[in-house]
Amino acid sequence: MLITTNPKSKTKSKSSPPPSFYIDANTFNSPLSLDVSQQPLPSTVSPVFIHAGNNLGEVEVTVDKYFQGSFLVQTEYATAELEDGSIDSEVGFDDGLVASDNYLTDWAGRNLYVDASADSIVSGWGGEGERPESSKPGVGAPGCVEVLSVLSPVELSLGGS
Repeated sequence: MLITTNPKSKTKSKSSPPPSFYIDANTFNSPLSLDVSQQPLPSTVSPVFIHAGNNLGEVEVTVDKYFQGSFLVQTEYATAELEDGSIDSEVGFDDGLVASDNYLTDWAGRNLYVDASADSIVSGWGGEGERPESSKPGVGAPGCVEVLSVLSPVELSLGGS
C-alpha cells in the first residue's frame, strides 16, 4: 500500500496537519502481510494507524522509515518479533544501534523506546526526537501500529522502503 498526498490540494492549508490514514486488516486463518510506505512531501509525513489481526495465521507488517508512533506486536502462543535491520527483539542490541539511557537510535535516525520485550510481546514507540508524554493515537498525532495473533507468530518490520 502506497500512501500519497496531493501537494496542490485546495483543502489543505499551511497550518492544517497532514491527513491521517487508518488501516484495519483482519483474517481468521490465512496469513496476513501488509507493506505500508509513504511518499511524503518535505516535513509532511502523514500519521498512519494500522491494526493487523489474526486468530490462527501468521501476521507480518512492514512500515517504511517515515513511520513514527507507538507499536504493539503481540501473540499468545507463538513468537513476537520487531525487526529493524539494526535491532532484534530477541537480542536487544546489534551493531547498528546507538544506545542511550532509555532509547535506541536505529539506522533511519528513529529513536526506539522499547517498553516490553518478551517471547510473545514487543511494545514501545519510535520516532524523531523525544517520545511524547502520551503515545495514544489521535488525529494528527504520531501513528500507531498493532500486529496481533492468537496462535501464530507476528512480526513488525520498521525497515521498509
